[in-house]
Amino acid sequence: VLSAGHTVPLLYGSLAVLGLLVWRWSRGLFGEAGGLLSLVLYTFNPATLANGALITTDMAASLFFLATVGTLWRVLHRVSAGNVVLSSLALAGLLLSKTSALLILPMAGVLMLVRLVSGRPTTAALRRAVEIRSRLGQAGVWLVAAIGHAVIAAIVIWGVYGFRYPAMRDGE
Repeated sequence: VLSAGHTVPLLYGSLAVLGLLVWRWSRGLFGEAGGLLSLVLYTFNPATLANGALITTDMAASLFFLATVGTLWRVLHRVSAGNVVLSSLALAGLLLSKTSALLILPMAGVLMLVRLVSGRPTTAALRRAVEIRSRLGQAGVWLVAAIGHAVIAAIVIWGVYGFRYPAMRDGE
């Protein structure tokens, strides 16, 4: 359990990391000026200003939600062990931060549909990079990645709870 003295630096750290993710992702999409504009809009967003100083799970959930969506989008373009692990860790953080985070599952489905409809190939890079052009092949690779996500996220979440097996602390 963190004391109030430890919570405040952790809180402001998550605000800063969220700002960094907003800037980095926007810069990748829209260039340097777009990244800076997104960072300014994030910084002066009324929701950020209102919730940023409160010690709630909302900012942590926002951080992990953006990280999860970004890393999932990366996995849908390039399936590699590193991308799947990074995305799984973000997903585990999201699921640990807010119970409503399960809404990421239908959102991930929408992201997959958008990628399939786009018709662009997916790169699978395990031992060597292979470009997959067929939609069925892409869906198959993404299914394997989804299974990897489920396994890694489950292990991380279980680890956070101390690898306890019973549902109750002293239960049978």
